[in-house]
Amino acid sequence: MLGSKDQADERPDADLRDRLHAMEAKVRKLREVRNNFSSEARSAAEQRNAIQAQYKEHREKVDLVLAEVKAIRTEVRMFKEKRNAIQDQIKSVIGQAKGRRG
Repeated sequence: MLGSKDQADERPDADLRDRLHAMEAKVRKLREVRNNFSSEARSAAEQRNAIQAQYKEHREKVDLVLAEVKAIRTEVRMFKEKRNAIQDQIKSVIGQAKGRRG
């Protein structure tokens, strides 16, 4: 009888020990999953940062080209104004010449 009582006392401890080991294993697994997610998040953040840096570089190039285009358009506008002024002078001179003939 004494033997069976000792076994009964040991068994609850064994059950607790088994549950403890199972919980520890579960905690280890959860930590691994967390670490994997952290690693993936870090990789995604690095990739995002690289893409943002590349975007910034391209944006700067585009801004430079746009500034260049704007300067060229301004120059074209000035040449058109000069051309129009010269054409107006030519029309005026032709008009004066026709007036003298007529």
